[in-house]
Amino acid sequence: MAKGAAALRKARLASQALPASGLPALDSGQEIELKLKLRPQDVSALRARLNRLGRARKEHIDSVYFDTSDQRLAQSKAALRLRAIGTGRARRWVQTVKTQDSEAALSVRGEWERPAPGGRIDLASLTDSPLGQLLGPELANLRPVFRTRFVRSAWTLVCDDAQVEAVIDLGEIRAKDRAEAICEAELELRAGAQQALLDLALRLSGSEGRRRSDLSLLPYGISKAARGYRLALGRGPTPFAAGSSMVHRAFAPEMRVGAAARRLVALGMTTMLANAADFSAAGDPEFVHQARVAMRRMRAGLDLLGSGAEVPPHLRRSLQLWAGRFGVVRDWDVLCGEHLPPLASAAGPSSAPVWKRLCAAAAARRDAAREALWRQLQSPPFAEFALRALRWSGSAPAKASKRLASLAPKAVRVRQRRLTATARSFAQLTIRRQHKARIQAKALRYGIEMLHASLPKRIRRLGLPALERFQDAAGGARDALIVEAVVARLSRSPAVRQQVGDWAHRQRAAAIARAQRLAADLKDLR
Repeated sequence: MAKGAAALRKARLASQALPASGLPALDSGQEIELKLKLRPQDVSALRARLNRLGRARKEHIDSVYFDTSDQRLAQSKAALRLRAIGTGRARRWVQTVKTQDSEAALSVRGEWERPAPGGRIDLASLTDSPLGQLLGPELANLRPVFRTRFVRSAWTLVCDDAQVEAVIDLGEIRAKDRAEAICEAELELRAGAQQALLDLALRLSGSEGRRRSDLSLLPYGISKAARGYRLALGRGPTPFAAGSSMVHRAFAPEMRVGAAARRLVALGMTTMLANAADFSAAGDPEFVHQARVAMRRMRAGLDLLGSGAEVPPHLRRSLQLWAGRFGVVRDWDVLCGEHLPPLASAAGPSSAPVWKRLCAAAAARRDAAREALWRQLQSPPFAEFALRALRWSGSAPAKASKRLASLAPKAVRVRQRRLTATARSFAQLTIRRQHKARIQAKALRYGIEMLHASLPKRIRRLGLPALERFQDAAGGARDALIVEAVVARLSRSPAVRQQVGDWAHRQRAAAIARAQRLAADLKDLR
């Protein structure tokens, strides 16, 4: 605690010594903000740490969000709200248009805020915003969609050569008869460099030097507006997937390796955090799947980019650790959702009771793994990992590095040759080396998707389908082994073990033969 308190005192002294007028101001109409999801048990400690940095002001905020009947603003990732700040005679009204709503926790958005005298939307004062362009004639058909009410504690701080407004919001979002709690913090940049937001978040979490965080300040990309629309439509959270087309567009051939590595992590963390934030112990398995894919993309891409990526060892270790934790749950999800049900259905009547107990035991193990992961995702170590990864992704490379157009063809060819050399004797490989070949294929596929714009058309056209087919076949061989091993642990029934053993032998033989045939296609990547 002493080190953390000392760091906060240092920040407070900086805030007293540096005048805000000396800081570079942000562009007009722009909002840069870091959203943080809070655990209720961390609110008091966070408030105390912020109080050491400055004096708080408390405001009651009541906001109504407007849209058309077909929700054109929501479809355009925009929002229009009318907000009452304060109570009684001190109440003031403001109207705000926001654009570019995204799943990124550290967001850069368009923002146009104006007074709203009398508590009514004044469209004439918002003519410099894109509202008219977004809605056209539908401007006349705006109506309330949902409401937020919360108490905001706010601190205006100047630390690390930046001016920041820190807030804690506690309240609820309400749409019709549905409600959802608000328990979050926001750090909004008023002037200076955006890295200051992540530095401040880490400091407030208790992380300083070798000291680990003791508060969970989890970067959280889902805005109040997005949550409100979801509530108004009666929809639950949905998994977020960063498709290959999004990855293709993000990495131009002229981009330097160091910058590409940071962009890769920024995109990957956005996907991973969007899924982690809405993951629940009993929820859709796709949240885990997409989060795991995001981490695998990051790990594969950083490996392909090599030393020019300047990846700190702690980031590599953290990605490996959390990918493994998500992987445990993913394996149980696949086992219980894809493999055991058809095996149970194919069993004879005499084995049905045994299969019922086996499936129940597997489901209990899956549920326990999901519950453990849920607890880990609420923990300070996970939030600290996310903050540090985001902070690195926004840092400047220490030195110049190659352009992707120069690195990509050679890096892909080297890995393609290694994979081809291994895969051409796939059927004769040990189980361990077969699994390694599958991982190599998956990593190369992710790398080609990332470097898509910097590679010859032949690799893009032939390489990705060939890798995906080989990866799927090799994965089938591994899945058969996993199912056989798990069933052997969960059931003592000789009949069930024999059934699964015979199935696994057939599945594995067919998958190995298919992978061996498909290995011949991998040489065409050259």
